[in-house]
Amino acid sequence: MTEPSLSVVTIVRNEAHNIEDFFRCIEGIADELIIVDTGSTDTTVERIHEMTQQASFPVHFLEKRFEPFHFGKAKNFAINRARGSYVFFLDADERIDQTFRVALKALLQKQHIHVLQTNRVDELVPHFIDPQFRIFENDPAIRYGEDAAACVDEILQFNGDAFIFDHPLLHFQGKNHLLRRPQRNLFQLELDVDRTPRTRGWLREILRGVVAFYYIFKKIYFTREARKDGRIGLKYALLRAWYKFLVHFFVACKPRQ
Repeated sequence: MTEPSLSVVTIVRNEAHNIEDFFRCIEGIADELIIVDTGSTDTTVERIHEMTQQASFPVHFLEKRFEPFHFGKAKNFAINRARGSYVFFLDADERIDQTFRVALKALLQKQHIHVLQTNRVDELVPHFIDPQFRIFENDPAIRYGEDAAACVDEILQFNGDAFIFDHPLLHFQGKNHLLRRPQRNLFQLELDVDRTPRTRGWLREILRGVVAFYYIFKKIYFTREARKDGRIGLKYALLRAWYKFLVHFFVACKPRQ
């Protein structure tokens, strides 16, 4: 029986400070790395070339700009270059530890997995339950959506059930964390507003924003348990909910279609 191979895939932009640790954390598990730069203006590309020379696995590096930017399309562009039996999509600011590596290799050798679900643990809001579908069979039928809704909120599309994996992804955003740098969401906010047509009246769109604020806050703070992280969990839930309200507010200011 042929041992399954794993393609680690990522897209990056201005992640120079994360590249070295990212390469280090996938040593021993990656059979190849597909890394696509989507328009960095810092030293990300140079750091990738430096780390490629040291890597123990093949690295396939591409540069591709998407205008307008679309997270789903960018991720699929990278995934389509993977040649492993399985794809592991990992962001540049995410890490896996040795326990994760050992358990994943053992699992993929022992049984066939269609899609694997794991939880992502945030550095500042560690009780927040953030389920992720990041490891999946290299099947053309398993891809991120490429419609307008997937421009920002990209969702992996697949049929069937996901295997629950008990080992978490570790999310280390550092100074770029939403709680430390809330203005970083302005890029995504612009994408969200641009891709959403205004089809309702001004008041109805604002009311939808209020409902969205309540829904997101309740989901993050209560359902996904950010409340367990005290005031910082409350602040995080409020920022995420406020973002959703702002999307509807700015859509309401657009010309009606």
